[in-house]
Amino acid sequence: MKQVSLVLNVILFILIGILYYVHFFPNKTKSTEVPIKHIENGSNNFKIAYFEMDSLESQYGYIKEIRNELKNKQIDMNAELGKLRKNYQARMAQLQEKASTMSQAEGEAAQREAYQMQQNLAEKEQNLNQIFQQDSYQKMQNINKQIEDFLKEYNKTKGYSYIITHQPGFIYYRNPSYNITQDLINGLNAQYTPKEKK
Repeated sequence: MKQVSLVLNVILFILIGILYYVHFFPNKTKSTEVPIKHIENGSNNFKIAYFEMDSLESQYGYIKEIRNELKNKQIDMNAELGKLRKNYQARMAQLQEKASTMSQAEGEAAQREAYQMQQNLAEKEQNLNQIFQQDSYQKMQNINKQIEDFLKEYNKTKGYSYIITHQPGFIYYRNPSYNITQDLINGLNAQYTPKEKK
């Protein structure tokens, strides 16, 4: 979920930067009639809507399903790694127990075996973490795409210039009359079919 928040924060930051630049550094070569012409064409309804990301995360069924799915994958991954670590530690205990009776060749073979087991464990942990991160990223991208697609359709009748997400500490004032969180939650949940029903 942090990745979704980070992506949306970056987009919001870029949009605010663009608005700031356009407002305070207008292009000197263009005529000042452009904004007036723009207003005369009926585009003076510049509106920005927002939604509360934390509310969406806690109330949208698909996000909850993905969060549970990722949590279960994390538990399975930790269990698999725990089992491998336990096997490694048990084998190390066996080798240490026999160390005093081993010949030099057996000792060197035991060291190679211990090193190889340690390498295999580290490699397995890295691979599992990488797979988990890729899966998490892909699922977050799917969530972002669903939100974006829904908002494109939703905005066809609303006419907002921008729809942004609110995160605590990033936007200091917002007019509650432009809060579309509940519309977004209701719309996304209406389209959502839980996995058990698929």
